[in-house]
Amino acid sequence: MNKIQNRNLYEFFIPIEVSIEEVDNIIVGALEGGINYWLDHYEYKPLAENGYLHIKSVDHNLKMLTTSELVIGLDLYFANNGKLVEDMDAGDYDTIIQYSYFGKVVYG
Repeated sequence: MNKIQNRNLYEFFIPIEVSIEEVDNIIVGALEGGINYWLDHYEYKPLAENGYLHIKSVDHNLKMLTTSELVIGLDLYFANNGKLVEDMDAGDYDTIIQYSYFGKVVYG
């Protein structure tokens, strides 16, 4: 627990475990409906099978998302949202993939 400087607020960090299969489920949920409005093309093989995720956005930016980038996206998501993995929906998957792809939420 850390006290936020000059404020009567406290910041808590709670460890969250996310399996590679859950990350794959997040990716599939995003591809099936969460990111379709900004996605142009993708190639995907499950990460649990040493796979990959290549995404091309509507602005023609092509990028391969690594497991490390997806973990960063999850970290940003959890830092800004209190939902657990089992409570996520397509909008949450979209946010995670945007954090992983752009480093911030760009669309929506």
